[in-house]
Amino acid sequence: MSVQDLYNTLLIGHYKSPARRCVPETYTHTGTGHNHTCGDEITLFFTIEGGLIISALYTGKGCMICQASASMLTAAVEGSAVDEARRTIGHLYALLDGRAEPAKNDPDYAALTSIRDFPTRMKCAKLAWETAEKILGN
Repeated sequence: MSVQDLYNTLLIGHYKSPARRCVPETYTHTGTGHNHTCGDEITLFFTIEGGLIISALYTGKGCMICQASASMLTAAVEGSAVDEARRTIGHLYALLDGRAEPAKNDPDYAALTSIRDFPTRMKCAKLAWETAEKILGN
């Protein structure tokens, strides 16, 4: 199996997995992002207590990359301190911008680097991450 095949398998797996795709009964922080170019829309729901992201869920509509990316984001930040989640977001941006390369121990979201050669899809991949960044602030 090639790295590209592995990445495609991860993207499809996250796209098809509804585990984190729901509107929770309670949450402390929410935000919605829109990609007007292709119609993607993501709403994130975080429960943050004492500087820790206890729960991270999402809903939305859009392409496979957008939906898989939202799933990867919520998996990556849930259980993290807010500052750690901000660093995770920065790491994803570095991967997508080519300032970093995926490492063997990187989480699933490193698979999003497979779209680097498709600049028009970058907005799809970044939408959930940009929305999370707004929720978490600087």
